[in-house]
Amino acid sequence: MATKSNTLPGLYESKAVGGSSQDSGKAWFVDLERASNIIALVNARGSCSARIFSASGRPVKLIRDHCTNTIYQVRFGNDLKSMLRVVVSKQPNLEAAMAEGLPQYVVDEINGQVKEHVRQTRKASKPTVTEPTVTEPTV
Repeated sequence: MATKSNTLPGLYESKAVGGSSQDSGKAWFVDLERASNIIALVNARGSCSARIFSASGRPVKLIRDHCTNTIYQVRFGNDLKSMLRVVVSKQPNLEAAMAEGLPQYVVDEINGQVKEHVRQTRKASKPTVTEPTVTEPTV
């Protein structure tokens, strides 16, 4: 996958950065600047991984950091600031998803959240039109 000029170099290239492995977990993000790629980030056993899927759930790329004391919050922190964090109701098996694609319920839930985000963003950016106030001249 081609790297977009200096945006998201961590997720689309492989460079290790150290951090603390005390924070563990899994998180989902959508990269709205890159065709709405879905990104699953995982901290486990002192390392982290990023699995990148297309908006339709098709696997695109797997990035694994086997460096000790690396967590996704540090490794990809700058990249995540420009992304939309999303939530899935049930975590799928990511190993299987890299082979078969994301389950449809995950794609549907994430795409629903993206649509709502876009709707809210458009609503917030719409200028409000106010009627001019007409005042009667005083005599």
